[in-house]
Amino acid sequence: MPSSSSSGGGGYEPIPGVSPGWNYLGVVRLGNNSTTGSVWELCVGADTQSNCSTADQVWGTATPSGVNSGWVNISLRVSLIGSGSTGVLEFGNVSASYSQGAYSSISEVEIQALADGVKGSLKFQSICAVFSHPGGVSETVNVPDSSAPEGNNSSGSGTASQSIKISPFGGNYTVVEITAQVRLISLEAGLPAPDSLKGGIYVYTS
Repeated sequence: MPSSSSSGGGGYEPIPGVSPGWNYLGVVRLGNNSTTGSVWELCVGADTQSNCSTADQVWGTATPSGVNSGWVNISLRVSLIGSGSTGVLEFGNVSASYSQGAYSSISEVEIQALADGVKGSLKFQSICAVFSHPGGVSETVNVPDSSAPEGNNSSGSGTASQSIKISPFGGNYTVVEITAQVRLISLEAGLPAPDSLKGGIYVYTS
């Protein structure tokens, strides 16, 4: 049964992992922690391969003890209004956008934090999802920080991840905007693999 902290009746609940079938994603990852090179830190689109737009961002200064980004603002806005659809991902002072075909309505959002094979963590906080449509009706779902996803890998081996699903009570929403903060901490002396610390926001439509 979804927990509710909203104006409109929607809610959130933990899930084992991200479900297949999303239409838009906004992903941030460790990358190469640089604004140069071909390894991205943020991505928005239908996938993270070729159907996407990417950008670079520096999480923080790398030191012998690792990287600590502090809390960074992140938002993903997906709009189905018009002849197509558009997703805009903003992370810190960097943004990327991607447009694709038309969809009818937004059904849910899933958020995941992951730390894979690295001693470190990636955590979300202050998650807020606003579902709306041109008629002016909207629903807001706020997720308490105690329920926000965190991938916390203290051993440096295996994978640690958490995921949640956010669902509106009503239907026919054509816009969703998810705002949050994200913090990345690597406790490795060198730079781990680009995907080792990653956070994703996934939007499902019908």
